[in-house]
Amino acid sequence: MSADKKEEEEPGVIERWSIKDLVGHVAAWEDLVVQNLERWRRGEPPLEPAWSSADEYNAGEASRRASWTLAQVRDDAATTRQRLHALLAGITDEEWELKITMRGRERPLGVWIGGALSGPEGPGTHATEHAQHIRAWRGGLESGRASGRPAMGEQVGS
Repeated sequence: MSADKKEEEEPGVIERWSIKDLVGHVAAWEDLVVQNLERWRRGEPPLEPAWSSADEYNAGEASRRASWTLAQVRDDAATTRQRLHALLAGITDEEWELKITMRGRERPLGVWIGGALSGPEGPGTHATEHAQHIRAWRGGLESGRASGRPAMGEQVGS
């Protein structure tokens, strides 16, 4: 496994999560939006969550992907992102404003989508938030290497 691939599976970007874990995490939330948008397009009710909190959902999805290879996680994320983009591109201006009911709350479709893909910076910022975490973590690794200190996970001495 190359150094870059090893780095992507190294825990510590956010607590015990690696880059691979974060890519899978973002893909899981995007897939949830895709599934619900596809159901909405077919006139079906939204999925009923089998989890009671975002933390429970995150833990379940992380566990489901734990045995996946880095390539599998990347492929799944890319496919999910393509499906999401295609669905979003097909939403008309009128549909963005259409009121829908998700988990007992009525709100415009665009507000629901933005919220489902949101991070602390607001609607639709989930992936950007975690990309910033990854850049900061990698920056810490690079500064450690530049200073001669061992990077996270590197062996000291031989």
